[in-house]
Amino acid sequence: MRTERRRYFRIDDTALVKYRVIDATDLEAVRAQISQHVLAHDNLRAALEPLDARLTELAPALRRESRVVAEALELINRKLSLLAGVVAIERVAGTHAPHHEPAPSAVNLSGGGLAVQADEPISTGTWLAVDLVLLPAGHSMRAIGRVTDSRRRGTSYWLGIEFDALREEDRDALISHALRKQAQMLRQERNAQPRSE
Repeated sequence: MRTERRRYFRIDDTALVKYRVIDATDLEAVRAQISQHVLAHDNLRAALEPLDARLTELAPALRRESRVVAEALELINRKLSLLAGVVAIERVAGTHAPHHEPAPSAVNLSGGGLAVQADEPISTGTWLAVDLVLLPAGHSMRAIGRVTDSRRRGTSYWLGIEFDALREEDRDALISHALRKQAQMLRQERNAQPRSE
């Protein structure tokens, strides 16, 4: 029960999001693309693991030598991880139908779906292929979702998307990301409160 509740815990965040409308008759083909994405992403991750391990080994020595250089290398490494996630998404063979790319974009995330700003409305019930990259970690994932809400907000629209197909590992990563973000926000709120003497 607790795990199920955590699945629907939502946070406001920023992420890279790509989505495209898919026809219901193409659902199985898109489901197959999700497994292709897994292979591309896992192969890329496997190639990067030895490099990450060596950077981790060097980090303490770098920090002793120069904290500024160590911090700069850490930022570069995060940037490369983010790019690796985007490349994993781009390498997947897929349809040439146009993607909508409001990225990086303000999103509302949970393990069960997301809400994202869009330039045009999409009818509820419409199937979408969704590519999502969590920031700053660069964890990329591909999902199938159905539009559950599409409403106007100012000059744009806000789409609510419920995931229909998503790897459990990716769902767990989303939930962990949301919990980390919540903990970070709570720490910032505590630090911002004036301390009583």
